[in-house]
Amino acid sequence: MNDRTRFLVLHLSSLLVTLAVLVAFDAFDVRLLFFVGFVGYLFSLEATAPTHGTSRWRRRLRFVTAAWALTYAFIVTRYFLDILNRI
Repeated sequence: MNDRTRFLVLHLSSLLVTLAVLVAFDAFDVRLLFFVGFVGYLFSLEATAPTHGTSRWRRRLRFVTAAWALTYAFIVTRYFLDILNRI
């Protein structure tokens, strides 16, 4: 199994396990799934990182990571503003 496939399998399996656990505990929330998915993505990224050099497909993941982080920051900001509006 090459690095790309290993990364995808690890990330998708972590997302599916997270989804199953959240549904089993009746705690499903899109924001929580997004946050745990982001943490799982970062873990998968580090767990499959090579010890020397980087390949082209891994360099492109920087843009995916930045997009995911910006989306998460947007969600947190909206949630924070929602709380402030209730006060």
